[in-house]
Amino acid sequence: MRLRPKDGFDWNPLLSLPRNMPCPCGSGRKFKLCHLLTLPKAIPFSMAAQYRKVVKQADEIHFTHDPKKPEGVNEDPIPVA
Repeated sequence: MRLRPKDGFDWNPLLSLPRNMPCPCGSGRKFKLCHLLTLPKAIPFSMAAQYRKVVKQADEIHFTHDPKKPEGVNEDPIPVA
């Protein structure tokens, strides 16, 4: 038997975020130390769509950021004449 939330509810998509990434709230703290333990396991369908947008934005920021390359640095070096 598979567990499901009550009718009108869905699993909280924020619980699928990596624990060690920065918290989507913008505090700068790790997700596991900031909001992970305070989130509800299931949420109403009306909130689930909003939460999925937050998850998508957090994934884009977390997984496309290259910590070795500072922002605003040109990838091509300046040609030397």
